[in-house]
Amino acid sequence: MRMLDEDNDRRLNHVTLFLTKAEAIELEGCLENLLLEPDSHHKHLSDEEYKKEIAVCV
Repeated sequence: MRMLDEDNDRRLNHVTLFLTKAEAIELEGCLENLLLEPDSHHKHLSDEEYKKEIAVCV
């Protein structure tokens, strides 16, 4: 597992995510899609205001 703070170009060792139920369901869908579609290398999950984003890569 590798976690990256892209703003500061630094590795992270610990991250806590606070998601709404809808965001958790969307993240689950992103992960399922990544596992079922081998050509998908990453997916993005954004908050409602598009101010925060999680990029998930496999």
